Formats: sequence, C-alpha cells, structure tokens
Amino acid sequence: MKKATIKDVARLAKVSTATVSNVMNNSRFVQQDTREKVLKSMEILNYRPSNLAKSMKGVGSKVIGLIIPSQEQDSSSELFSTLASGVESELQKAGYQLIIANSHERVTEEQSRLELFNSSMIEYVDGIIIAPTSGLLKNIDQIASNTTLPIVFVDRKPNDLERYDVVYTNNYSVTLELLEGIVDRGYEDIIFISGPTDVSSTIERNTAYEKIFYKLNGNKEPKRFETISSFEAGYRIGKEVVASFEEKRSAILFGNNTIAMGTIKYLIDHGISIPTDVGIAVYDDYSWMEIAQTPLTAIRQPAFEMGRESAKLILDSINNQEHATKRVEIPSKIIERKSL
Repeated sequence: MKKATIKDVARLAKVSTATVSNVMNNSRFVQQDTREKVLKSMEILNYRPSNLAKSMKGVGSKVIGLIIPSQEQDSSSELFSTLASGVESELQKAGYQLIIANSHERVTEEQSRLELFNSSMIEYVDGIIIAPTSGLLKNIDQIASNTTLPIVFVDRKPNDLERYDVVYTNNYSVTLELLEGIVDRGYEDIIFISGPTDVSSTIERNTAYEKIFYKLNGNKEPKRFETISSFEAGYRIGKEVVASFEEKRSAILFGNNTIAMGTIKYLIDHGISIPTDVGIAVYDDYSWMEIAQTPLTAIRQPAFEMGRESAKLILDSINNQEHATKRVEIPSKIIERKSL
C-alpha cells in the first residue's frame, strides 16, 4: 500500500497542505473543527510525519529550494545555471544548502515542484526561491496562500510587487537605452523578435520597443515577431523577417538568445551581411558572441548577482522576525561590439 503523504491528508480533510502542517507543528492558529478534521484524516490514512521531519521541527533544516524554468536546447539554461550558482555562493556563507528543481517552463511541473517543497518536504526546506512561469504568475495569490514557507521571486516579477520579496533587472530601461542608441546610429526600421510575451521580462522589453517604434513610425503596426524558443523556430521566422525589411536601415533586437541563433543562421545562409545589411543586438551575452564572425552587441543580465541577492532576501526572511518585503533591482549592462 502506498504510504500516505501530507498532500493526501490535505485532500481528505479538504484543507491546504499548509493547514495540515500548522496542525502538526502548532505553528499557527487553526479552528478547532478544522484541526479535528485534519487529525481524523491523519488517523484514517495512518499518516505519520517522517523521522527526518520530526527531528527538524522547530530547528530549521538550513536547506533552501530553488525552482528554475530551464528548457532543453534553450540557452536560457546558462542564465539560470549562473543564477543558481549565485544563490548557492551566498547560502554557503550562512551554512545553508541548496536543492534545485526544474519546471521546464511548464506550469504543471512547476506546481508539482512547489507541492513537493510544500508537502512531503515541508519540514526539510526552510524557504523557496523561484523564477516563475507565466502560468504561476496568473495564480500567484492562490499558490502563495498554500504555503507557510518564505518565498522570493527572482528574474520575473509577480503583479503585486508590494506583497513579495522580488529580485529582478531593469529590462525596460536598459532595452530603451539600447534602442535609443540604435536610433542614434541612423537605424529607422527596427524589428523586435522574442518568445511569448507572457512574463514580466519579455513584457518590459516589448514595452520599451513599442515606445521607440511609435516615436519613429506614428500609429503603424509594430514590427514584432513572436515564436517559440528554439533554434529551428528562429531559423523559420527568418524568411518572414527579411521580407519585412524596408528601404530604410534595418536593425533587429532579439529578446531571446536561442531564437537569435536560428535567425542569424538564416541571414548568413541567405547572404545577408551583419551589420552592412542589417544591425543586430541580442539578449543575453554569452562567450560565443565575442568570437562570432561579426561579434554581437548584447545586453548582459546580472544572473549571478540576482542569485546572490535572492539568497540574501530568503535568509533575512527566515532569520529576521522584523523582515519587511523588498524589491531589489540590479542593472543589466550593454556590451558594445561590431554588429550595429
């Protein structure tokens, strides 16, 4: 017979896993009738917290969970790997360990990872740092209300910034700065290519692009191309992008590095020269851009630093009873090369 979990108890008692944990640990007030339902459900299921969990009650495990949305064959995996290194470097100074889970940019897997940290491992993980998917951001209050664990959001912002600890970069202002520089170089036909516009980072980049586009072109429809994050999708969209070029000087800003690689390959295959025929700028900055046939101008995001700051926030939330939620913005940097 399968061993019952805290999630099974919560389902039978029709309460959240956080409520079950509160009953077991006496960590928060629970109405008597609700408490009795939880205890009865535990009895019916013969649920017993693990010895590991019992040994850690009230003392903290000194383990933090990190959930990242890294996708296979997507260069963002390097960004989130660097971010995780930043988290770990700061946790180690305080004697904490890190457990990393991957949502693969899928909300169902993300919810599964959250449930893991918030149920069978709730006595083992002291807090959660998460770079959320768009699906989670749409239901953030429901998710947050089902956990007693401290949460820090990193890279991608929830809508209600005041309620949560958040670490992010200046996507809007640095994108605007780069685009204004592109305009100053004489480019008038500016194109933006990205993945789905469903998380704060992409939304802010797109908002900056639209501001510059409307300034140049009035009420014309922005020349924005959106596709899935893959090399193949970037290559396929290249034909449509090239067909949109005007007589004016054209430049492309890529909000997604993986798509950029595919589209740039299409340009090279079709004899379109960078920057003679089209200017290029890219999010993020990776080592291959320095040694490309034409080194690429890029926006370098402070992934390691964002990881460190999110770790500092989660530690303060755990250890400081007077902790106040904070929003920490760490600036990105424009790396000028020869593609514009």
